[in-house]
Amino acid sequence: MKLVDLSVERPVMMTMLIMAAVVLGLFSLQDLAVDLLPEVEFPMLTIRTIYPGAGPKEIETTVTKKIEDAISSVSGIKTVLSTSMEGVSVVFVEFEIGTDIDVAATDVKDKIDMIKINLPEDAKDPTILKLDLNAQPVITLAVSGRRPLEDVYKIVDDVIVDELSRVDGVASVDVLGAKEREILVSVDQQRLDAYNLSIMQIIQAVAGANLELPGGRIKERRNEYTVRLVGEYANLRDIANLEIPMPAGQPTLRLKDVAEVVDTFKEQRELVRLDGRAGVGLSIVKKADANVVKVAHRIKDRLAFLKSQVPDDIEMKVMIDKSIFIEASIRDLVYNMLLGALLTGILLYLFLHSFRGVIIAGVSIPTSIIATFNLIKFAGFSVNFMSLMALAISVGILVTNAIVVLENIHIHLENDLSAEQASKVGTTEVAIAVLASTLTNIVVFTPIAFMKGLIGQFFLQFGLTVTFATIFSLLTAFTLTPMLSALLLKKAEYRESALQRFAQRFEGFYSSLAQSYRAGVAYALRHRLLTVITITVIFFGTFIGLGKYLGFGFFQEADQGLFNIQIKMPPGSNLQQTNLALERIEAILQRHRDKIVKVYTVAGKTTGSALRGSNEGVNIGEITVDIGDKEHRDYTVKEFYESLRKELALGVPAASIVLREITPGGGGDAPIQLQITGDDLDKLVELANQSEQILKASPQLVDISSSWESGKPEVQIIPHREIIASYGLSVARIAMAIRATIDGQVATQYRVGSD
Repeated sequence: MKLVDLSVERPVMMTMLIMAAVVLGLFSLQDLAVDLLPEVEFPMLTIRTIYPGAGPKEIETTVTKKIEDAISSVSGIKTVLSTSMEGVSVVFVEFEIGTDIDVAATDVKDKIDMIKINLPEDAKDPTILKLDLNAQPVITLAVSGRRPLEDVYKIVDDVIVDELSRVDGVASVDVLGAKEREILVSVDQQRLDAYNLSIMQIIQAVAGANLELPGGRIKERRNEYTVRLVGEYANLRDIANLEIPMPAGQPTLRLKDVAEVVDTFKEQRELVRLDGRAGVGLSIVKKADANVVKVAHRIKDRLAFLKSQVPDDIEMKVMIDKSIFIEASIRDLVYNMLLGALLTGILLYLFLHSFRGVIIAGVSIPTSIIATFNLIKFAGFSVNFMSLMALAISVGILVTNAIVVLENIHIHLENDLSAEQASKVGTTEVAIAVLASTLTNIVVFTPIAFMKGLIGQFFLQFGLTVTFATIFSLLTAFTLTPMLSALLLKKAEYRESALQRFAQRFEGFYSSLAQSYRAGVAYALRHRLLTVITITVIFFGTFIGLGKYLGFGFFQEADQGLFNIQIKMPPGSNLQQTNLALERIEAILQRHRDKIVKVYTVAGKTTGSALRGSNEGVNIGEITVDIGDKEHRDYTVKEFYESLRKELALGVPAASIVLREITPGGGGDAPIQLQITGDDLDKLVELANQSEQILKASPQLVDISSSWESGKPEVQIIPHREIIASYGLSVARIAMAIRATIDGQVATQYRVGSD
């Protein structure tokens, strides 16, 4: 075989080629993106629209329904699901497999742009998001300190967010629990009535007096000047002394005569605590092509730097770090490679009694693995859960090829051939067998990479990575292994030693074992029917007897030591009630503090699945609990939170509580879902309530909830159109006045310095 002969006869040239492949493989590994999952293009879109202050029914009528009707004509749509919540409309669109999601997203955007004019004026523009399992926060951390929350937030906003945003690979830094400064103009309605003014006139006056606009240019013979009106408020006194336009003949009226100007803070709709201390939460999302591990390390390095830039009492604690699991997976791969090389070495020594053969195998296996990264990089793959699993599986294939070639070379060495001749003849003799075995693996794994549907996208990198590693193992078996054998192997010299005595005893044991095996084969051939029946019984007996104990799932659950406690208070509950319920849960967790490392609480928001995103509302909240590494405890995360279930239910009876383990593969939706569809909403609600009660009666089911929720208690104002018209008003002006009076309205922006 020419390739084998060339490797043995030209070792320097072959060494340079192999070293080139290894060096390029190391550089490719450095450039590869590291992520939890391979890049998968889901044929799914989420359309999210924010409409502040609107109830679920209003959201459904004025936003959700219009979006559903607009996108219904887009080709390739398979399913449209929508959820209308307080202030938020979420429309989930699933397309047929094979649909170009980028083209579909453009079509959906075009359709929505056409109906934007029909959406409520106060509704924000709909955002269209593609489903990306890797678009989860890389790191979630909490910032707290022994000072007022507003001071902590100012440090976060002015220093920490800016620094973290500049970290290479960071896409965005989202802030939770902000306590932002706000200038509140609290109007006295009775005084307004006395002066016959409306709140809208006050808003217009405040907004109109806070302007900074360019006025053009003034030209002289030799000079030119720009003109700019500098009319922004310099301080709160300017706002309070603002003159309100009044009809001619009436005395001057200033804003302070009808309103109080207060320097305060915006109403908080989210609260954050870490280990019971109020703070600000930060969720850091990486760029799509960034390396998770590198980005996480850069963030933690920047946090270490920030400790010297912020006051001593400011504490920054990382609650969730997605890179830890990935780094652990990489360590496992390296461990498996080393273990495979070690076991191969032991096995080779047992049969060949040669340390030199052990060295050859120990070099061949990592060489094949490292060289595989060249093709992984060329294919545009990343280091992820699937590609790492493929490399771990490939170790067995690499070991097989090394053992077969080395064993046959050793036989020819024992038959008095020179090392070079034994390497050539030994490798050539088994070349067909090794090639056939390798091609068999390629034929098995390559089709896996080209399966259809979403599963095919997940297994693309798995199947091709195994194929790449198998190809390099074949090349290594035909080049590196015979070359090193020709240089290092030599005929064994039998000398009296402890190792030699062990080798002789092992040979005797192996000979007796081989005789027993031959006797067993002979018996099986003489009793073929009995053999077939025995094997069949063992196969089906094992499958039926033990198969029921096997779990099923797309990803194996990995114990990261993290779980969520999500609560939902009855509709109409305010943030204070939700926060009180979360404090009760924190008190329950405090009783188990010896088993808990950290507790991170968020009121007003809960994390959802990658499909539906997070949920917001003053009646919901969640607590993330860290119970530490599994090496330091003798119970699982699930066992721990199940032990708390009854205690939590008794401690907060008014809340609906869901316990969920945080897993590397994401998730968040219930594993079993019952969908009830129809045109009659009242009937659907009735059936949903009946189904919920039936399911709750089963002792084997927990965390049962319905997507249907009754809205908040509502006060409806019905306009008398004739009376309104008689005063020269419109329903729109009445609605705006009601909103401004009750909910408030941002009239203008107050600048402080250069902010």
